[in-house]
Amino acid sequence: MNVTKVKEYGRGIGYACHSSYLSAATYDYDGLTRLVLLAHQRCIRVGIDHSGPGMLKLYLFKRKTNGKSMCERHPDLDDLIDLCNQYKEVEI
Repeated sequence: MNVTKVKEYGRGIGYACHSSYLSAATYDYDGLTRLVLLAHQRCIRVGIDHSGPGMLKLYLFKRKTNGKSMCERHPDLDDLIDLCNQYKEVEI
């Protein structure tokens, strides 16, 4: 992956990359799905923002599964599965 310099961003890190490196799909070219699953597996909050023409900026913040506030905690994979099971009842 062709990544610009990783920089401190608050309590985490941020970096810009060409948007083609994050194939934002859920199945074929499943970069978005892998990013979300890895974030939940490792309890890392990931934010995505624009960073110029054809560029994305990713922000990563390490969190705890048992943090006291929303800014300290992150759901793990089991929590994600529970949440997804709740959404099964929602029609799209």
